[in-house]
Amino acid sequence: MNTDNPSCVNIREDVLAFPKIVTPPAPQGENPAFLAANEHPVAPPLAVRQAAGAALANCNRYPDMATTDLITQVAAFHQVDPTWVATGAGSSALLVHALSLVANPGANVVFAWRSFEAYPFVTQVVGSKPKLVPLNQDQTHDLDAMAQAVDETTSAVIICNPNNPTGTVVTTAQIRRFLEQVDPRVLVIVDEAYIDYVNDPQVGTALSLVAEFENLLVARTFSKAYGLAGVRVGYMVGQPQLIQYLRSVTLPFSVSAVAQEAAIAMLLQPQAVAEGVSRTVAERSRMLTALRELGLPVPRSQTNFFWLPGSSCLGMEPAQAAQVFAQAGIAVRAFPDGVRIALGTAQDNDRVLELLRSAAS
Repeated sequence: MNTDNPSCVNIREDVLAFPKIVTPPAPQGENPAFLAANEHPVAPPLAVRQAAGAALANCNRYPDMATTDLITQVAAFHQVDPTWVATGAGSSALLVHALSLVANPGANVVFAWRSFEAYPFVTQVVGSKPKLVPLNQDQTHDLDAMAQAVDETTSAVIICNPNNPTGTVVTTAQIRRFLEQVDPRVLVIVDEAYIDYVNDPQVGTALSLVAEFENLLVARTFSKAYGLAGVRVGYMVGQPQLIQYLRSVTLPFSVSAVAQEAAIAMLLQPQAVAEGVSRTVAERSRMLTALRELGLPVPRSQTNFFWLPGSSCLGMEPAQAAQVFAQAGIAVRAFPDGVRIALGTAQDNDRVLELLRSAAS
């Protein structure tokens, strides 16, 4: 038995080496601002909450394993056939399922770094090895370098667009060029968790490329612009032959009845979604302008958060800065190489600015 293993069970060696997930320090005080998880700052509309609550009346029954109604609504929303859609308990769960389709002993998964912190975990969970490609100087994906990193042992590539935690984007044309360069036997997943917040006209959804590339899956979530982070529901869109296999490895009953009904109801509230996105984009513009006036090196975010690299946040190391924010009643997310701060209500954002301004004065 491995002496580093505290359990009597013979745990996989790579699992023993997994880094621990660090939770943000809890915000102090009576009026905490939760800006560490990129959540929607406002609860869903009443009709959505009522639909979710009504589903509890039959919680003694299993949910629809095929998520038929939800898939039908998502397919109609994107104007594709339902055979092009697979659902799961959030896009992160679907990443595990999708990677498990192509994982082989010794296989690697290519993705940019820094990017979504779950990518190394989900890659190793399926038994593959992460292959990290540094971001460009402007904190964007270096897609040319990523294409060059793909080798005969690469099973998949993940592109986070917009990128978490830097908030930066690559254009649709750049993604197309990447797909044209990569061996079509390599699965390419474009994670569009934050695509609803993009207002750059050169950046569109990779859904426009799905019909053209058989190896492409586009991941979406209801956790961000749709404000359903707490019920865990997401989906992937791809060509039917790939979606068929993805559905076959998805855990049965993984999308609860509550999640299904909430997501369907939310899709029927496009005006509420649009208004929420509009408020967030307006706050993003206001905040980025103010941050640059303070001389902070914040990248141009196209998401519902912004990134302060290195020790630029309060002039401190990220973990220390997060502690100072927590003491001020604000939860933010520290990484070894920067601090990510979600956009909350205008009042929450003002509190962030006040703290940053006091440090700069």
